[in-house]
Amino acid sequence: TNLHVCLMSTRAKSKKEVPHEEAPAAKRKATAKKNAKSEYGKGEAGAEADNQGKASREHVEFVAPKFNVAHLAAREELAAAYQGGRDLHHACGATIGSKPFQHCALMHLYEEPFLSALTREIALLSFDQKSNDLYTFLQTKDLRTSELPHIAALRASLYGEVREWMKEVTGIALNDTVDMFCAQYGPGDVLLCHDDELEGRRIAYILYLVPEDWTAADGGSLDLFDVDELQHPHEVVTSLVPARGGLAFFNVTTTSFHQVAEVLAKKKIRVSISGWFHGPPIERNPQPLPPFEPDVTLPPRQLDEGATVATWAEWISDRYLQADSMVVVRQTMENESNIEMPNFLRKDVYAALMAEMDKGDLTTWQRVYPADVRRFVTATVLTPRWSALLDFLSSPEFVKYLSQVTQLDLVSVAGGLHRFSHGDYTLLHDAAVHKERPSLDASLFFVDKKWSVASGGYTSYMVEGEDDELLTVLPRPNTLALVFRDVKTMRFVKFLNFHAKAPLLAAQLVYREDPSNDAEGEGEGE
Repeated sequence: TNLHVCLMSTRAKSKKEVPHEEAPAAKRKATAKKNAKSEYGKGEAGAEADNQGKASREHVEFVAPKFNVAHLAAREELAAAYQGGRDLHHACGATIGSKPFQHCALMHLYEEPFLSALTREIALLSFDQKSNDLYTFLQTKDLRTSELPHIAALRASLYGEVREWMKEVTGIALNDTVDMFCAQYGPGDVLLCHDDELEGRRIAYILYLVPEDWTAADGGSLDLFDVDELQHPHEVVTSLVPARGGLAFFNVTTTSFHQVAEVLAKKKIRVSISGWFHGPPIERNPQPLPPFEPDVTLPPRQLDEGATVATWAEWISDRYLQADSMVVVRQTMENESNIEMPNFLRKDVYAALMAEMDKGDLTTWQRVYPADVRRFVTATVLTPRWSALLDFLSSPEFVKYLSQVTQLDLVSVAGGLHRFSHGDYTLLHDAAVHKERPSLDASLFFVDKKWSVASGGYTSYMVEGEDDELLTVLPRPNTLALVFRDVKTMRFVKFLNFHAKAPLLAAQLVYREDPSNDAEGEGEGE
């Protein structure tokens, strides 16, 4: 049978620290690789750090940070605009914007040579790899205890004169709590849409230490989202491009949705020191749940055995209709809870479907939102051939096939034909549609060659309360991936970065069991 079996590990995983830098309020599962080598260290500062190590500190003359006096002098005008909800471009180099929410960008908060001295010290820090559904980047631990002189001087400035200035400009009664982390975003790194809202956080800030020649084409912008009528993030309406020595900040609210856009530069690193100024907590109103694809209940129906097998044979490769192959699939699902079945569709069927896709005759697409849950397109109008495929995958005949190879009593199905292109993803979310009861995920992939994990686009499975991934499913041509998950197992499709050479097309369906058969289905879920 030569079936490709993907093993799921169910060993207990050790928990690791959840990143703080610009991280969301929602609980996230992170995979951290401790003391990752700093990509930032490959420049001039890194060469010095590699050659001299900690001793380099002894040979660097201390330079005190100087808060730009122009920003200090303009604080009354800036406060009037910021608190009044007005846009302002001030001669001091400050830009205040009100859309989609109140924010400000200061040019040259600090100047050279302090920035260069600070840069050299950052090259001495240890960075942890942070990677999950929401982000991929490198980050230090909290810098509040760092004894490096220029980092300590920056901390004193932020905690002192900058905080006092921030209180006057924003009108928010900030307290003594300030967070401070350093992050590095290399090629393809990203932090997707979130709101930063967590009790006590009032102002989010980012101090940029990027190269002087950083431009919008290098990516890494701070993107701000507007919201729809349900207060879900919709589209990016403002993008702030990093500038060396500049500071961006904004009010943290229940709708302050933002992201760090993917870094597109191949030989530059987006370095920043960021965190939050804290103050009195704000009231958070419950947010309506985002819409998901509805379940379709499969009508009870007696199927003719011969007609059912004939229907299978119209679509499914003969190898998976043989009794011994079906036994292998069933045993694998029983033991491992997942399996990948390459060359699942008949070769002629798959070739005809791919030919339509290559010609662009496929279908009409609709963008799926909100951005803090997912970003991809779903098919709304299908060609007859693709429509017939989706009908088959949702039919009682195919559900009977799945029931035979999984021994599950499946009664409903949800999903559709989805296309993921550069910049698309799905995120873990408490309102996931499978939460109510155990389910069987079926993903049938349509890609023209073996997919590279470096491109993203793979599906990752995680268990609630654990940090490491249980299973990764890579898109493979004409491969059906089946994964059974209980109410505490979640999944996401990793962000497709600029390495992706072509879109990913997949029929993604979720089949659910009869709840009356689920003796263990009364837990809290995710």
